[in-house]
Amino acid sequence: MKNAMLVRYFICLVFYLFAAMSYAETMAIGGPIQAPIPPNDVMTVRIQQAIQQNHKLAGLSETSFQIAVNQGIVSIAGTIPTEEQAVQLVQTIASVKDVRDVFVDQLSTTQVSPNLADLLITARVKGAIVRQKIFGKNIDIDHIPIGIQTNQGIVFLSGVVDNRAQLDALVTLIQLMRSVPRVISMLTVRAYTVRM
Repeated sequence: MKNAMLVRYFICLVFYLFAAMSYAETMAIGGPIQAPIPPNDVMTVRIQQAIQQNHKLAGLSETSFQIAVNQGIVSIAGTIPTEEQAVQLVQTIASVKDVRDVFVDQLSTTQVSPNLADLLITARVKGAIVRQKIFGKNIDIDHIPIGIQTNQGIVFLSGVVDNRAQLDALVTLIQLMRSVPRVISMLTVRAYTVRM
């Protein structure tokens, strides 16, 4: 009887370790298997349409920045007049369907902003949350129900989420982003009262 229990325990342990290694390998190569990315020109049109539809970017001249798309990775280069416009631009692009990441290393503002890099990381995170629909299909960037702050590249999350799956999805999404060295989550899972 004891041996049979040990054999079952060992089989479960091996299965668990195999599943964990498989998951880790999947995440190490860019996350779960995703649908094929549309061609670069299709992605560029989607991005241009999203920028045109954002009323907060209405006064922004498209000659002040350039967008390059390669396999869902978007690079933005140029100089934007204000940091608010730069943040809106990055959030808008990051929220477009099939965008995998947004590189902003060559983006600057005419205003001198010592924390522009942190603001742009926060913008990328918010756009990715909207794109991945972690909080539902109808959520927009201005109504993300959690706090997101970035300080020296470290992303801080605060607030309440509905369940553990949402919390894990958020943290994993952000950890996989380039130029985010660390995520500190102060998120809590909402407690539900069950009435009987």
